[in-house]
Amino acid sequence: MNGINNFCSFYVLLVIIFIQQPNLINEMLLELGDPHTKLKKTFQNYFFSPLRIYYLDNSFYIVDNLMKDSKIKKGMKLVRINEIPIEQYVEKEQKRLRYKSISAVIIEILENLSFSNKKKCFKITCIDDGKEITEIVDFIEMSEMRKFYDFKTNEFLLTSKVSKKIDNTLYYKVFSFMSKNITKIFLETIFGITNCQNLIVDVRDNIGGIVEEAKNFAALFLENSKIIGYEREGKEKKVTPIIINPSKYNIVNKFKNIIFLCNNFTGSSAEYILLNAVKETCEKITIIGTETAGMPHSANIFTLDTTHKLQITTKEYMDINGNTMAEKGIKPDIIVVNDVKYITEGKDKQLEAALQICKST
Repeated sequence: MNGINNFCSFYVLLVIIFIQQPNLINEMLLELGDPHTKLKKTFQNYFFSPLRIYYLDNSFYIVDNLMKDSKIKKGMKLVRINEIPIEQYVEKEQKRLRYKSISAVIIEILENLSFSNKKKCFKITCIDDGKEITEIVDFIEMSEMRKFYDFKTNEFLLTSKVSKKIDNTLYYKVFSFMSKNITKIFLETIFGITNCQNLIVDVRDNIGGIVEEAKNFAALFLENSKIIGYEREGKEKKVTPIIINPSKYNIVNKFKNIIFLCNNFTGSSAEYILLNAVKETCEKITIIGTETAGMPHSANIFTLDTTHKLQITTKEYMDINGNTMAEKGIKPDIIVVNDVKYITEGKDKQLEAALQICKST
């Protein structure tokens, strides 16, 4: 991988080009076809789409709509974006991004349709009982979005809840590993709750973050040290094992069942570090959901200026046999697929399957 072996020289070159011709930098990065290597912009102002769009079984669906007087309803299937058929839109983005992982492409599409650093709009066409409905979707400022958070019936609130107790089971949502405090906050919750015999850890839509933090989190569930693979970096292609040692705060014995929920947007360190570490570790641990995104390898972030940062792949992951990890996801122990009807009704098949295991054992 040239992006790994020569990342220092490549970084210097990109800084020079960024200063002289900033618009060319993304085109250069796209040539690598690497979802971990990208230009990240620090937004001063955020704008959000009033639509919440969900990807399932190769299709996009509307699962929430905050637009007033809109005819687009929950559960409708999206068929066109800006007059482009959705299949062609995905193919166009896949060619532009050059990612092998289709999940990585879908993540980029959903992000583009969900938030922006500037006010924008797009035309969307949905279908309902054979009838097409087309509307213009205007992005909303952060201040406007806050108004919607005041309504208890708003389904956006469902995703902001980090943890909750369901009978004798603790449900805990891990949104990402972008902070160094993820494990600390999780432990505070674990040791601050009583009368919970089971634990459900939800890493669906978690696209990773700080590798060391994912390792720290995984260590909580290991009783013995585990080599989960190898990493290769630098011009010398130095290979070192990825070892996760058990934490002194091991929580395995605290619960009867520990269940991880994942989906095709569980990516990077959330899949290749965390799930790879806990999979087939002990009988108490079960992974439920769908195959993960398939986004291996590790990246570093370098500052270009006050508003731009460069994220670039610096380490290549290899499996336990020493083979370079393909862009293929982690398969769960039990496959459970959510459906749109359930989601629009505020239900969750994958969570229900996890709770059923907790009740039956």
